[in-house]
Amino acid sequence: MTTHPSEKKSRFDPEPMPRRDFLGLAALGAMIAAFALSIFGMLKLPKAAVSASPAKKFNVTA
Repeated sequence: MTTHPSEKKSRFDPEPMPRRDFLGLAALGAMIAAFALSIFGMLKLPKAAVSASPAKKFNVTA
């Protein structure tokens, strides 16, 4: 199939992306997202979920 000379492709038309390139970029994006979420989780981890209060003592009699 030949194209007519007047039907030139514009230089602004995007090139089709090969499937391997797309999957590689998707894997890279998933890896970066997982790394960012793990860093966010580690930064939140050291903060105590409960407030520090002095220990209570109980006397137990038998």
